[in-house]
Amino acid sequence: MKIGKIVVGLILVALAVWVFVAVENSTAKYLGGIILAIVGLAVLMGGFKKNESGPKPPPTSPQEPQPPQPPQSPEPPQQ
Repeated sequence: MKIGKIVVGLILVALAVWVFVAVENSTAKYLGGIILAIVGLAVLMGGFKKNESGPKPPPTSPQEPQPPQPPQSPEPPQQ
């Protein structure tokens, strides 16, 4: 359960109800209200969803870096 997602979902659903009740334009009322309601309900369901992944394993330690190689001097041109 994720409290942040639940709060955002409730706010979106409340906005959907407000748009549906307060807005006079029928297109904005239905389209905006329905979109906000669908998104709000989706976020709410995501907030109530159980985390089934379980505890995460500890991260593996990074590999040790290779020791630096001494710079190689270019070979002199052979004649």
